[in-house]
Amino acid sequence: MAWWGYELKLGQPLALTLIGLIVVIVYLWRRAKQNYSLASSRLQSLGRGMGLPYSLVVALILLSIAASEPGIVVYERVEVDIANIDRVMDVPIALVVAVDTSKSMKYIDGGMPRMRMAKDFLAKLIGYAGNFTIVLMKFSGQVELLYSGSPLNATAIIEGLSGGEKYSAIGDAIGAAVSYTRVSSLPTAVIVVTDGGWNYGSDPVQAALQAEEQGVPVAFVLVGSDPRGFKLEERLRASGVRVYRLDSFTYTVLDRLAEQVAKNARLEALRASGKAKVEIPVGYESLSWVLGLVGAFLAVIFLRVRGV
Repeated sequence: MAWWGYELKLGQPLALTLIGLIVVIVYLWRRAKQNYSLASSRLQSLGRGMGLPYSLVVALILLSIAASEPGIVVYERVEVDIANIDRVMDVPIALVVAVDTSKSMKYIDGGMPRMRMAKDFLAKLIGYAGNFTIVLMKFSGQVELLYSGSPLNATAIIEGLSGGEKYSAIGDAIGAAVSYTRVSSLPTAVIVVTDGGWNYGSDPVQAALQAEEQGVPVAFVLVGSDPRGFKLEERLRASGVRVYRLDSFTYTVLDRLAEQVAKNARLEALRASGKAKVEIPVGYESLSWVLGLVGAFLAVIFLRVRGV
C-alpha cells in the first residue's frame, strides 16, 4: 500500500529479528545490574554516563535495520488505457480461460487440427499476459475446472487438452467462468476458445451479455472456419462482444494475435473492476547505506570513548 505515491519496502525483513535479540540482551543486562551488586559495581565502573552503552545499542539497531535492506518505492498513478497498457502489465489480474474440447475441435482446418491451433495460441497468450493468475476450464457437454494458479504450471495441462467429447455448451462455460469471478479478489476477464459449434446448453451470446452486465468482460477466440462459428461471430459482434479469429491466416501471426488478446483482456479487466487509474512503481531509493553509515559512526564513537 502506497501513501502519497511512496511505499517503504524491506528486501530482507528477517534481519529485523536481530532487533529482538538486542532488546533481550539489554533487558538481561539491566536485570543483572539491578540484582547483582558485584555486576552493578563493575558496570558502573565501565564508564560513568549511562548514555554511552545505549549509543551502542542504537548503533546495533540501526545496523540491523540497514541489514533488512529498507528502501522507498516511488509510485505514479497511470490512467488505464491502451496507450499505457505496457506500463500496467505488472498489475495483478486473473484470466479465466475456457477451452472447447468437443468433437469438432479435432477437425482439420487449414491443414492443422483446431485443437492444435488453440493450444499453440494459449501457449503464446501466457507469454504476453504479464502478471496474472490463470483459471483454466475445459468444456463440452459439461464444464470442468482443470487448474487455478500460476501460468507457469498451466502449460503442461494446456498441452494435454484434446477434443473428441460430446456437445459444446459454450454458454454454460461462460456461466461457470463468471461464478469464479465472484470469489476472486482480482480484476478478472474471461476468454473463450472455441470453434463456435454451439449445440448444447444456454445461449452463448446471452451468457456473454449477462456476464458483461455483471462487470465481467468476455472475449471469444473463434478457431478455424466452422460455419457455425461464423454465425456465432456475427451475433457476437452485433451484440458488442469482442471476437478474435484464429485460423490458418492469423496463425501465421500468432504472436501478434496472442499479444492483442492478452493486452485487451487486461485492459477490460482493469476497467471493469473500476480501476480507471492504477499506481505503478517508477523508482526506488535504498535507505540501507544511510542507516548503515549512521550506525557505524555511532559504533566507532562508542569504541573510541571506551578506549577500544
